[in-house]
Amino acid sequence: MRLWLTVVGLLAFAVVGFAVIWWFFAISLGERQLANVQKQMAKQGYDLRYEELEQSGFPLQLEWNIHGVAFTQTKGAGQRQPLQGVADLLRVQARPWAPQRLNFLVEGQHRWRTDTGGEAGVVVTTIAAASGAIHPRDTEAGWQLVIALADVAAKSEALNAAPLTIARLDATGQVPFAMNALELQVDLADVTLPQDTGLGTALQSASLRAGVQPIPTSFDASGARAWQAGGGLLTVHDLQVQFGALQGTAEGVVGLDKALRGEGKVTLRMREPARLVASAIKAGWIQAKQQSLLTMGLGLFSARGATGKAEVALPF
Repeated sequence: MRLWLTVVGLLAFAVVGFAVIWWFFAISLGERQLANVQKQMAKQGYDLRYEELEQSGFPLQLEWNIHGVAFTQTKGAGQRQPLQGVADLLRVQARPWAPQRLNFLVEGQHRWRTDTGGEAGVVVTTIAAASGAIHPRDTEAGWQLVIALADVAAKSEALNAAPLTIARLDATGQVPFAMNALELQVDLADVTLPQDTGLGTALQSASLRAGVQPIPTSFDASGARAWQAGGGLLTVHDLQVQFGALQGTAEGVVGLDKALRGEGKVTLRMREPARLVASAIKAGWIQAKQQSLLTMGLGLFSARGATGKAEVALPF
C-alpha cells in the first residue's frame, strides 16, 4: 500500500509540475508572439506599441493585459500617418491547453484617427465596445479573426456635418498564413449617415461577403496604385442592403484601372423597383413625367423573387 501511495504521489507531483511548467511556457509564448506580431506589422508599414504588459490567470487561464496600446500606419503619402489608434487596455485570454485560440476585449472606449488626404480631412472614430477572437481556421491553413463592435461614431474634423454612427458591426475575416488574401463577412445594423443622400439618413442593415486579393497595404492613393499594379480584385460574393426604398443584392468582381477608376462586372438585383423610382422623383434625381416610362421599363425586366415581390436584375 505504501508503495502504491508513493507511486500515485510521484505521478501527481509530476502532473502538477508539468502543468506549472506548461503554464509558464504558454504565458511567455504569448509575450514572444506579441513581439513577433510587432515585427511582422513593422514590415507592412505599421507600428504597434504598448506601455505595459501584465500576465496572470494561473493555473486555468492565460491572461495578458496590455496597457496603453498605440497603433500607427507609418507608410503614407508625404509626412502623413493615415491611420492611428489608441486604447487604454487590451485584454487577451486563452486556455493553457489551447493557447492558439485567443479571445480579446478592449476595455472602455477607444479611438481611431484617419487622415483621408481628401476633402473630409481627418476623421475621428470612437468605438464604445469591442471584442472578438483569433484562432486557426477550421478547414484550411491560416487564421480567422472575429470581431464585434458596438456604438461606433465617425466624424470629420474638416466638414461641418453630423457624425456617421453604427449601432452594431460584426465582422469575420479569414487569411492564409501567407497573408496574401482575405475572405470577409461584414454585417451592419442601424447606420445613420451624416447627410441625406436622397434615400434618407437611416440605413437599416447591410451585409457583405467578399474576397480581396491581394490585401491592400494602405487605403490612400499610393496603396491603391500598388494594389492595382498587383492585380488587385474585390470579389463580391453577396451584398445585401436595406436602405429606405432601396432593397436589393449585388454580386460581381471589381478592380481598378491604371487611372484608379473602378472597373469590373457587377449584377444588381433590386426588390420593388417602383418604390425606388418614386423615391428618386422625390429626391429630384429624375423628373416626375418620366415616372410612368421608367416604371413600365423596369416592369418589363422584373420577375417575382423568392419573397414574392417584384425584382429586377441589372448588369453593369
